[in-house]
Amino acid sequence: MKKIFVLLAIFVVLFGCKENQRVSESQNSSKKTTSSGNNIQNTANSNLIDLRLKPVVGKEYIFRNELVQDISQRIDTINAETKNTQTIIYSLKPVKIDSAGTILFQVSFKSIQQKIVSPLFTVEVNTSKPNRKPAPLEIFYSSLIGKTFGLKVNSDGKNVSLISFDSVLKTSLEQISKRKEFSGVDKNVLSQLVNSFFNPNEMRKNFEKLFEIYPSKKVSVGENWTIDKEVSEPIPAKISNTFLLKNISNDTLFLVQDSKITFKKQAQKSNEPQITELSGNQSGNLSVSRSTGVVLNSKVKQQINLVYTFPPSPQTNNKQVKVVTNIKSNFVFELQ
Repeated sequence: MKKIFVLLAIFVVLFGCKENQRVSESQNSSKKTTSSGNNIQNTANSNLIDLRLKPVVGKEYIFRNELVQDISQRIDTINAETKNTQTIIYSLKPVKIDSAGTILFQVSFKSIQQKIVSPLFTVEVNTSKPNRKPAPLEIFYSSLIGKTFGLKVNSDGKNVSLISFDSVLKTSLEQISKRKEFSGVDKNVLSQLVNSFFNPNEMRKNFEKLFEIYPSKKVSVGENWTIDKEVSEPIPAKISNTFLLKNISNDTLFLVQDSKITFKKQAQKSNEPQITELSGNQSGNLSVSRSTGVVLNSKVKQQINLVYTFPPSPQTNNKQVKVVTNIKSNFVFELQ
């Protein structure tokens, strides 16, 4: 009997040892599996890019923004061609980033060039090479050089707002109104000139284009995201921008952009000119700093087709008139 108890005791001890070994092996296997899973997850996470605007506070970023635009208009059998070329060099200097990630930039214009050739007039401006007899537009542009204003934007590129830009325009308007070239010219006329070429809404929209690339989530190579926005001026439209993260090289992200522009119909009075058609697209390539989120280079082509319909009136010889407009634009943006 004692031998049986001894054998049972040995069996229990041996079984317990085996079970402990199995539990230990199972735990080790579980740890290895968990560790392996964590490694896979960590690898996947390391491949995700959190693309946000994170500029270096105090550093001055100087940009060159170029627009080449061909505008073709047709009224019945009459065709008109206008070419507009504009180059603006300006600096963005981040002076503060708050706890919510909102960035305050100080903006300053360095130089402005523009040339417009149309059937009605031709004007050429270069603030770096002023004319001895400057045109009104050149005088206005020159008054902007060196002046600064503020710009606020979130790290995701949203909520762009200008600070004190109205004051800059007002000061410039006061300066040019005192020049002999504008002697006797009504200030309201000068104000209309300013708003035609450099109004706050258009300036804000230009900066919105610069900051509209940031996705709402982390992305990896080969992944795309879409950012939709609606505009009401000068024409109500919906713009759908799709970006693709194509490649990464060191600290540079390479993006592809493809956008669609569609008409947003609104109530229009029957006795007033109406927009009856609007369509467009744009595509291009961008390179962006991974560490700061600052756009390094951007080349985008845009085409817009627009039809205005004018109701019969004495000005149209009492017949309906359609004005067909095609606008082809090339945008080049680069960090100097």
